[in-house]
Amino acid sequence: MAAIVDVGGVAQDRGPRLFKERLVLASLRDLELLSRYRLDRGSIETWIQLLGGDLTKHSKRSSAIPASTHVCCHLHILVIVFYFSINVR
Repeated sequence: MAAIVDVGGVAQDRGPRLFKERLVLASLRDLELLSRYRLDRGSIETWIQLLGGDLTKHSKRSSAIPASTHVCCHLHILVIVFYFSINVR
């Protein structure tokens, strides 16, 4: 079912929502992990174990975001911020 949105008095059909597949660490090669997160697989798994309990959302819905996805997203953001903070100076 598509959502109807009223923009400026004109109703528009947005179409169905599309969601990307969730990131699975097992599907990424070690080289991809190093280039994307600047950490090896063991370090990322350690971060997931350390922070997983605090990041896991207890939801009654079946689509709660797993702790591994939270950790990977935050690591990716940190890598980008660190990269730009070094290259700006």
